[in-house]
Amino acid sequence: MSISQTDFLTLPLKIPDLLRWAPALTNYITITYGDTKKSYEEDCQLLDQLRQRSLITQPSDAPLALEDHRIYLNQLTFLESRFPLKVRYRTS
Repeated sequence: MSISQTDFLTLPLKIPDLLRWAPALTNYITITYGDTKKSYEEDCQLLDQLRQRSLITQPSDAPLALEDHRIYLNQLTFLESRFPLKVRYRTS
């Protein structure tokens, strides 16, 4: 009796682009809400650091990588509730 072997498709891991939220986010807050950049710079830099930690570190490399990812996503959710983006969606 022969056992058939299934071939698997190998895909490379996607590496996220390095980007910084702080400059664009502080500009958006200043233009849209009239708040000063200075009051949010530290928080936006922390958001940048959370993104880097959560997206660059693989769960196999660090046991707390999944926790970092959860914290980052929670901060994005909080940010959206505090400063909703004025985005228009096209409906077909």
